[in-house]
Amino acid sequence: MACRWFLKVAIVIFKSLAICTEVFESAKSFKMRVSWLESGSTGAGRAPPLAMERICRDVSTIFEKACSTSLRSLMSCARCTKSRLCRRESSNTIVETSTHEPFRGWNEGINTSAPLSYLLGTYFRQLPSNERKCLDLIPVDMVCRGMTLIAAALIERRHQPLYQLATSASNPCDMGRAIELTALAHRKHYRAQQGLEHWLRMRFETIAVSKERYQKLSVPAQKVVIQGINRAASALQFKRPPLARAERDLARVEKLIELYEPFILHNEQVFESENVQLLSAALPKNERAQFAYEPSTVDWWDYWINIHVPALRKWCYPLIEGHAIESRQRREFRFPDSAAASAGSSASGSQATWPSS
Repeated sequence: MACRWFLKVAIVIFKSLAICTEVFESAKSFKMRVSWLESGSTGAGRAPPLAMERICRDVSTIFEKACSTSLRSLMSCARCTKSRLCRRESSNTIVETSTHEPFRGWNEGINTSAPLSYLLGTYFRQLPSNERKCLDLIPVDMVCRGMTLIAAALIERRHQPLYQLATSASNPCDMGRAIELTALAHRKHYRAQQGLEHWLRMRFETIAVSKERYQKLSVPAQKVVIQGINRAASALQFKRPPLARAERDLARVEKLIELYEPFILHNEQVFESENVQLLSAALPKNERAQFAYEPSTVDWWDYWINIHVPALRKWCYPLIEGHAIESRQRREFRFPDSAAASAGSSASGSQATWPSS
């Protein structure tokens, strides 16, 4: 008995350490993203408060996933059953621009793929990435549909222990395709603009390269050359290094690439979403249009070029550049009265307004 008790205590301690390790990794990632935002991706100064709020939300999501995974293992060790504790875990992948709700092309701000997509629209040329790796991206309104189905299954006590909201298993989009579609979306935008800079940017499309080629021919090698020029200028007693700003920009880009490498270069994982798709298949016909979870219906070409990148350009890129996004009209919503049978009762209903994003 003493040995079994000691083993249980050891398992609890080990799982607790696992939680601390995952939280530490989340904090490390958070520190890197905050450092990049505070320095400003284009020399614009400190990050807007809204951007910092989005980063904190991302870190809290990572913290929640780390704790829930370790907690489930702890409960399994303690032999908890569904009769004692009904539990449900759901996890999603890269949540991005909506396709339908609350409207087509809604995105909150600096999060997930926005900084990398912005970089691919500049003169940046070579991105270290694995072309075969699935970039598991999902529209935010599809996540809401999936969460609604999971909540309904939990209420009915017909839920599975784990749900994943993802697209890589049923409708994969690899990194090579994602880079190509991002370049096409930027080209479409620059083609509609006037001026030499837009003409040049239209021809500087990013390509996927190996990590070795990136280090020899891209940002790290360019930074070494710029640093040499600045050191030579200092030795010649220049008042200030002539390419100091270029050196800072290259250092920021290098840190950004390092931050995204686990998502674009390493870890070839595929996430299954069969459990939530089974819930969707059980829906009656009159509820499918509103609640169906169907990742296979996403046309990545149309989504990337006509929805996702234009939404980032409208809602996210101005924040990255340190500009204010365009003013948005407030939408109105009327709650239906209990006595809605009368035709004139709509005028007396309560009314609420909020921004459109």
